[in-house]
Amino acid sequence: MRKFLPAAAVALCGLAIMACLLLDCWKKENIRNIINSDGRGYYAYLPSLFLFKDISYQKAIAQEREVKGDPGYAPAYLLTYKNRPYNKYFAGVAVLLLPFFLLATAISHLFGLAANGYNDVYQASVSIAALFYLSIGLLWLGRLLKSFSIPDTICAAVLLFFCLGTNLFFYSVWAPALSHVYSFWAINGFMLFSRKFFLQPSKKFFLLSAALFAIIVLIRPVNGIAILLLPFAAGNIQLLKSGFTYITSQKNTLLTGAAISFIIIFLQPLLWFLQTGNWLLWSYAGEGFYFSRPEISNVLFSYRKGLFVYTPLAFVSLAGLYFMYQHSRLQFASILILLAILTYIIAAWWCWYYGNSFGHRAFIDFYGVFALLLGLLLYGFRKNFYRSLLATLCTLCLALNLIQTYQYRYVILHHFDMNKEKYWYVFLETGDEDKNVLSGNNEAAPFGKISEKPVFSVYNEFSAESNKAENAVLLMNENKQFGGSVEIANGNLLKYTQLYVKIKLDKQEPNPKAMDHAFLAASIDSAAGGNYYWESFRLNDMPHQDTHEWRTINYSFALPAIRQNADVIKFYIYNPNGKIFIIDNMQVEVFGIE
Repeated sequence: MRKFLPAAAVALCGLAIMACLLLDCWKKENIRNIINSDGRGYYAYLPSLFLFKDISYQKAIAQEREVKGDPGYAPAYLLTYKNRPYNKYFAGVAVLLLPFFLLATAISHLFGLAANGYNDVYQASVSIAALFYLSIGLLWLGRLLKSFSIPDTICAAVLLFFCLGTNLFFYSVWAPALSHVYSFWAINGFMLFSRKFFLQPSKKFFLLSAALFAIIVLIRPVNGIAILLLPFAAGNIQLLKSGFTYITSQKNTLLTGAAISFIIIFLQPLLWFLQTGNWLLWSYAGEGFYFSRPEISNVLFSYRKGLFVYTPLAFVSLAGLYFMYQHSRLQFASILILLAILTYIIAAWWCWYYGNSFGHRAFIDFYGVFALLLGLLLYGFRKNFYRSLLATLCTLCLALNLIQTYQYRYVILHHFDMNKEKYWYVFLETGDEDKNVLSGNNEAAPFGKISEKPVFSVYNEFSAESNKAENAVLLMNENKQFGGSVEIANGNLLKYTQLYVKIKLDKQEPNPKAMDHAFLAASIDSAAGGNYYWESFRLNDMPHQDTHEWRTINYSFALPAIRQNADVIKFYIYNPNGKIFIIDNMQVEVFGIE
């Protein structure tokens, strides 16, 4: 009976996900947003190639606009190279979604629905695909755990903990078109079948390992560091050597595996060629790594997106390295080196918190490694008391994750700008009054060389808007909806590809929540009339009950490049509800990015 426990754990996870899909994601008002965020880019290959035969993506974008009800929607995934559009994202996710996409197309035709790639059937098919790959990935992870003689009861517990106790759950349900659940599946499969190969060398296990490694690269090339797991899979030097000896002696098997890997990975250069005429391309134009200054401490421990803050189960699992060391020093070194390089690469990305996300999503792909460590940790505690204590701690981590998943889904946690004060303000809070109370806008500077000094700087004391020449402040009230305007009309800004703005100001609320619906606005007005950029940021980053206290707030955000010398950049305070509050010491700095 116990041998069915891992499968039962996977089934329980599947039921939890199906419940969320039926009660939330597949509701009429939500289902059209299943393919969202970066997932739009991963998915866009399918309708463009298989329905519209349009590698320019214009027909797919037209369907997206119709689904979103936004005729001005411009996808972030579409960039240009020599005036030819291309999809910045890699095609691995699209390859894995293809069977489900084709099934959705057949169902759409069968029931007389428009086979446009974005109707409700297509949206739901992506959810089903994510659930499928998650389930297989968990089952493979269970088999990997059992290969270390870990009992079925512990295997089942680990699968539950890492599915429901980490942000893998969120990205399987509410962001199924993103790459993480598919990378989780592929990396777990690569670890399992490469281990089977070293334990019992065979053509089947080698070819499976080769194919899965190629898929890992096609989904997200940087995850190719999974190759560092081969010593872990072998377990000791002797098995590592014998595995390589076997494969070098089987020339046909080696060539077949190499051919399979090449064909899979070659799909991406082929798509680049079809889109741009170039076989090789750095598709993330305008983005990259800062290898000389990785944000390692922020990635692991910050309240903004720290891995160990939002996924404490990962931190607990690291204690399993002790038992890994006892089991095999080669495996210990392999895992430790992989985790160190993985953390360094993630922390070196220009936007180290990876934009709008729940927790630090870049680690999800390798959660199988953390799960293995947790399994060894639970198995290593031979006394039931200590094992029960650890299981209780993991259960608390699971409960915290489910609460924070709810908080992120219903905008109690801010989507990217969290800090210590905000985190503890909403800690474990789930009421309606806690939704959408946090704001903030401190974005990472766009990738590139930032000017050492501001190319424009102004300090506004508001003397022109006050009746007092000394100690002047900006008083906003029902008669003053707009104020504190700062304008930049400077042709020198034209040479920069982007601009980065830092604004600091002091604020005071005579009454609680007076600034909850007041904003700092930024716009770029065209010399020809109208504006081509407008954005607003709430002045209150979180509720404050104490009044008459001065608080300093900071903003940092990117602006697009100005188009003409005569265009004007404006910043101002916007008070649509006419509440009374005070602004002082507003400093604006604009930096150029080359």
